Amino acid sequence: MAALKFVPVSRENWQAVTGLSLLPEQKAFLWVNASSLVECLYDASMQPYAILADESVVGLLVFGRDSEDSACCFIYHLMIDGKAQGKGYGKAAMQWLMDTCKEQYERILLSYEPENEAARAFYAKLGFQETAFNEAWGEMNAVYELKGV
Repeated sequence: MAALKFVPVSRENWQAVTGLSLLPEQKAFLWVNASSLVECLYDASMQPYAILADESVVGLLVFGRDSEDSACCFIYHLMIDGKAQGKGYGKAAMQWLMDTCKEQYERILLSYEPENEAARAFYAKLGFQETAFNEAWGEMNAVYELKGV
């Protein structure tokens, strides 16, 4: 696997980030990257990072302090381009996030469409535990406890 770098989305890389795309069968489960970047403009707690492999943008990770729980980091968006999937980039991005967050937060929270079996299996393999179905968003919440890690 190529060495990954995580750099803030900027004037220099936003077009490459918005040019990424999912596999056709995944598109119903995740917002396009441009929508997440626009949301970041209006929520200062959201931090968008481009994921680079060998200096090429291969993904997007958006996370930040949860608005309801200051001890919790919320993952708003994790996306690896369809052409770059299967190379361990998603797992490496999650490990980077866990390492980045463990000094500042007690847990990481995320949500996904309950029909997205690939996401459910991916996050479960990383140690995330499903907590509750969020009726308002129609998504399953899952948490990863950082303290004691």
